[in-house]
This record gives sequence, C-alpha cells and structure tokens, in this order.
Amino acid sequence: MKLLTTDIKKILDREQDTSKFLSPNINKLDGNHLLVYAKRLKQKKKYAEINFAVSTDLINWKKNNLIAIKPESIGYECDGLISPSFIHSQKKNFLFLEAQNKNKSDLILLETKDNLKWYINSKYLRSKENTIFQCPYIFKYKNTFKIFYTQNRNQTYAETLNENFDFTKIEEVMTSTLDNENFCIYSPSIISLDNKYFMFYAAWPDDKSGNINLAVSNDLSNWEKIGKSLIKLNGDIKIVSEPSVISLDNNLFIFFEYKNPTGWDLGFIKISKKSFIKLFYDL
Repeated sequence: MKLLTTDIKKILDREQDTSKFLSPNINKLDGNHLLVYAKRLKQKKKYAEINFAVSTDLINWKKNNLIAIKPESIGYECDGLISPSFIHSQKKNFLFLEAQNKNKSDLILLETKDNLKWYINSKYLRSKENTIFQCPYIFKYKNTFKIFYTQNRNQTYAETLNENFDFTKIEEVMTSTLDNENFCIYSPSIISLDNKYFMFYAAWPDDKSGNINLAVSNDLSNWEKIGKSLIKLNGDIKIVSEPSVISLDNNLFIFFEYKNPTGWDLGFIKISKKSFIKLFYDL
C-alpha cells in the first residue's frame, strides 16, 4: 500500500510571474500554523526568495505579502534562498536556510524580532568551496537542537547545538544506499510517534524523478531505512520532494513540493496516525 497522487490537495496559487513554489516548512506559532516556503520566478530561473503564509486548519492558507526574504534584503551574496527551517526560541524567531550558488550552497541562520526585518545571525554558517550543503532542518531534542542537512547530495549529517546555537558535535546519520537514492537524498522532516522517531526525506533515483522515503530511529542517530518510496506517482506527477510533516489531532499532514505539467506547486496528503503506522510497516 502506498499513498496516491490523487490524494494530493494543492495549497496556494502561484502568481503569474512565478514558476515554482518549493520547500514548504510547517510550524505551529501563536495558535496558528505558519508556512515558510521558497518562490522562483519565470524570468530569473536561479533566483529564489522566502515567502510566508498562515492557516488555522492546515487546509486553507493565506499568504502574507508583507514579508519576503530576498538575498539582497539580508545582504548575502547568492543566487537564491531555499529550504527554510523555522524555530521559535528565546522570544525570537529564527530561520535556517540554504543559500544557493552555481557550484556551492551554504547554510545560514537568520533571526528577527518583528517578523518583518530579518538579519543574518553569524552564530551559524556552513560554507566550503565546491561543497553543496542542502536543506537544513532543525529539530528540538530535550535541551538541545539537532540540525540535519545533506552534504554533496548523498550524505546526511546531524549537528547537535545547545540552546544558544553553539556547536557541540556532529555525526553522519545516513548515506545514499538504495536504488531510488542514486541521485540524491535530502530535506528530512521528523516526527515523534509511537515512541519512535520517523524521518520523511526526499530521495531521487535520477535528475528527472523524485519521491519521499522513510526511516525510523529510537535515538535520532541510528536510522533504519524502509526501502520503498511513500507515494505512487502517476503520469502527470514525476517528482514529489522536500516533505514537511506535522501532526494535528489524530492525523498527519504530509506537505511537499511537487512537479506537475504547469510547474511546481505545494500540496499535502492527510493520513491518520493509525493508518500511517500500518502503511509504514506494510511498505
């Protein structure tokens, strides 16, 4: 049993000048749900900026057109900003981002006090010549933060940071080993369920197709992969990627980007927690 593309519910309509909505990141904030995502323009293919939307029910979303984080607005030299990961800590809002360039990508940290003006926080930067750091994902764990990211498309690392974002350790937690991961693995999203941690992550067998894979762990360090993808793709949808999973009541909402004949959009599939556990062990 797999999830079906016919179950995908699209959220948000792209503007006329927009070719892609990418990298959804969903969080609870102030009684609502916050969506942070990337937007690419038709006339500037490498450019990407960060946009925001809010929802009360995870189904109906309203864009916040007052906020857009652009490379020039934060003073960081790059072609585009993608793959946001949001966290509220110490009465501030923070965003971990991937800053893309032609032959390298960096991981950067932004902060804000008013949600309108975002600044670079120099506490966290991962940058190396000819190295691609992809898709940072922050996960609160006890009194620390875990930052997961992929390096050069096929190695996933987890860094442990203290509450002040000071580095304490790094460990490799996953590498590309499956046939459907030959091109890349990236963009983890983790939930705690049934006394275990479940990781949803993007897995591409080649540069023209992608899906979501699953792994399970007891400690966030040692992960057991499930060797099959989550969604059965049809002829119109060849790529489903960059998952962001959030629970509400007895359900999981699995958000992601997906490629369709008109471009790239954001959508979700809703599944009960009980059904997901059954599906996970039946894959």
